[in-house]
This record gives sequence, structure tokens and C-alpha cells, in this order.
Amino acid sequence: MSYYQRHIFFCLNQRDGGEAACEQHGATAAFDHCKRRVKALGLAGPVRCG
Repeated sequence: MSYYQRHIFFCLNQRDGGEAACEQHGATAAFDHCKRRVKALGLAGPVRCG
């Protein structure tokens, strides 16, 4: 059994030079919203970011 019970992946890629990337399409805002909801729902536990 895995140490982590749930996995949620977000691309938070940023690029220099104006190239389109996930960050420019609200990825960080979505990630922050998800973290708040997970905590509010009592689902928070061991977290691995990478």
C-alpha cells in the first residue's frame, strides 16, 4: 500500500520570454484553491510536492 492515499497533480510550469505555460492560465490559483479545500474537508495528510 502506498504511503500517500491520494494524488493530485498540478502543472505549475513558468517560462521566460512570454511563452505560454500552465502558470499563465491560472494553475497556481487552482493549486492554492485545491490545498484550501483539501484542508477544509479534513483530507490533509502527508504531502509530496515535486
